[in-house]
Amino acid sequence: MPTPKEVFKKPKKFLTYLQSRNLEGQFFERKEVRADSKSQRDNIRDKIIQTISAFANSNRHGGLLVLGMADDGTIIGWNHVQEVNLNGILQAKETGLRGHSTITEELHCKNAHGDDDRIYLLYTPWVSNAICETTDSFPKALKRDGSQCLPLTEQDREQLKRDNS
Repeated sequence: MPTPKEVFKKPKKFLTYLQSRNLEGQFFERKEVRADSKSQRDNIRDKIIQTISAFANSNRHGGLLVLGMADDGTIIGWNHVQEVNLNGILQAKETGLRGHSTITEELHCKNAHGDDDRIYLLYTPWVSNAICETTDSFPKALKRDGSQCLPLTEQDREQLKRDNS
C-alpha cells in the first residue's frame, strides 16, 4: 500500500488506487462536495476540519483527503461548485484549524460523465510538536480510528503531549 505522501506526490499514477472501493481508512478519506446550500457548505467544511485534525494527530505517515470523489470512488469533481464557494470550502483548513501543515494540490481528471473536471488532494503530515485543533473558544481535536474521526479525550491529549515531547 502506498503512503499518503507518495499518492499526493504522484496522484495521476495512483488515480485508480484512489478510486478503489476499500481505500478509506486510517490514512485515506474521500468526500463528495455538494455546495448548493449553506448547510452543505458548512457540512463539508466541518468534515475537512475533522479529517485534517484526525490525520495530523494520529498518523505518523500523515493522511490524504480527496475532495470531489464519492465514498465509492466515483469522481464527482468540482466543476459544479461556484468559485466563491470553492474558495470558502478550501479555506476551512486555514480558518478553522491550528497546529497543522496541510498542503493542497489540484488534479485535473475526467469525472464520472467523462467531462473534464478536477479533484483536490489535501495531504496532512503528522504533527510532532503540537495538537491540531479547532480555533473555537473551546478547541476540539480529533483522532483517526480506522475510517472514523473521533474526539480526543483528555487522556488522549496527555498521551500526545508525552509522545511529542
